[in-house]
Amino acid sequence: MDKKKEGEIIWKLAIVDDDPMIIRLSELMLSQLAPDLEVISFKDGQLFCDHLQKLKSESHARPDFNYLVLLDINMPNKNGHEVLASIDEKGFVPFVEVAMLSSSIYQEDREKSLVYPFVREFIEKPLRRAVLERLLKEMDLLNSEKK
Repeated sequence: MDKKKEGEIIWKLAIVDDDPMIIRLSELMLSQLAPDLEVISFKDGQLFCDHLQKLKSESHARPDFNYLVLLDINMPNKNGHEVLASIDEKGFVPFVEVAMLSSSIYQEDREKSLVYPFVREFIEKPLRRAVLERLLKEMDLLNSEKK
């Protein structure tokens, strides 16, 4: 219904995790908190990177929206740290921001993730509604916050 206004940034959310239960629970919370936010999920990092490359190719540089990504670390094919390196190296940074969502208890995983300026934070699993709500509010993505 609302049309994109001049200069307005449209956000979509990507969940990149190999655990279908984490994906489903995240989607459920997102549908309650921000039902108008488009959510897409990927079961591994390679599929997500392929998706970003396709978007970039189709738009000849940059899509007309941004992604907030909930990114797991430990996945098959391409892990979260490899995805971060790919985002950085392939020029996806202007339209991708990441919140790491991981069960990793290792401080080095946290530190390795947070060196990238496009990583907003490191969230420990399980994802809690209050944490997701705070993140969406900080990014002005909650429906109640829109004017």
